[in-house]
Amino acid sequence: GSLDPARAYCLLEVEDDGPGLDADARSRVFAPRLFSPSAVDCGSGLAILPSIVGKNGGAIALTSDGSSGARFSVFWPLDSDRNAAPAAPHGSRRRARPLSGRLDGHMVLVTDDNPDVLRVISAILENAGAEVASCTMAEDALEAVSEDPRHWDLLVTDYAMPSMSGARLAREVHAHVPDLPVLLMTAHTDWRTHGEGHSGREFAAVLGKPISSADLLAAAEAAILDR
Repeated sequence: GSLDPARAYCLLEVEDDGPGLDADARSRVFAPRLFSPSAVDCGSGLAILPSIVGKNGGAIALTSDGSSGARFSVFWPLDSDRNAAPAAPHGSRRRARPLSGRLDGHMVLVTDDNPDVLRVISAILENAGAEVASCTMAEDALEAVSEDPRHWDLLVTDYAMPSMSGARLAREVHAHVPDLPVLLMTAHTDWRTHGEGHSGREFAAVLGKPISSADLLAAAEAAILDR
């Protein structure tokens, strides 16, 4: 991304003193699973970083002479809106017991147009005991709900997808199952202002990317219990 001279930025730099990155490695460093094909968490984290920073009006730079050390510089706008902070679940109530961090026996549908993010989110939910079905197309998620409306306990969706936003998907899903909880995942801090006229009440909670396992599981379990 490019910087706006009229804006103020916070500069965060991470530097190491390792062997450095050559030109080929620098050109591919944000590609999914570049250095560790079996470690999806590591690769996908770097892959989505430029998108998150860019969508919030910032920029990221990598410098390395190829022989010693590397430095990542992130320029984050100080006036960035934080609309993507978690929202309180609608219909929430005081619970008699604390959250367990487990989703055993629950059916969860996940959609995100980034296959690497989709695999990570699905793996987190599955490791907590959920039965997960995943898809990269919002239309496929909508079809799955419409074909078997009472099968699902939770929908987890990205916001920005090619043919249908997460907000529109939530509205379409609620036409079939009004009480199905929907968690929104987004790197767009300004998602409320994208012109669709949504209030956010479509969602049990809104989670900003990148998402921690603990936050995802807490929001998922709370949404299911509050149904």
